Amino acid sequence: MLRSLIILLLLSGCGKANISNNCIMNGFGAGYCNFTNTGNRSGSICGQIVLTRTRSECKSQLSEVICSGKVEEKSTSKIEFNMIGIGELCKTDDEDQESWKDVCSFEFVSDQYSKDSYRGKLEACILRCISAGECYPNCERSCKEQIDKESK
Repeated sequence: MLRSLIILLLLSGCGKANISNNCIMNGFGAGYCNFTNTGNRSGSICGQIVLTRTRSECKSQLSEVICSGKVEEKSTSKIEFNMIGIGELCKTDDEDQESWKDVCSFEFVSDQYSKDSYRGKLEACILRCISAGECYPNCERSCKEQIDKESK
């Protein structure tokens, strides 16, 4: 009986959170992220929205840090955010009736990966690069090259 109880306690401590995100934002910078945990343990992630102007001069900017809060296993949490500066960065030519999405893109870059993993190193490098004023596509390319070079 005691042995069964110990095995049960050990097994209940196994598993991990597996949190994905789906973020939506409008042209005024108001948005939200749904964080869904498909894992078998509660957990949380934090990250930042990376907003990038993809037309003409490439520019990127970061949001404040956004955290999911504790997301229980097999559940979803919704966190709202406001991206300041989207109007200036994603300004369109009104004559062409373009949407801000025609000149900008965004994505959530998280810290959920181990700092020693390739993905963890890549995302940390990208966030540092953008914070230094570089553009997301350029940061992603140079960070991949740097990490690949270091791992050889």
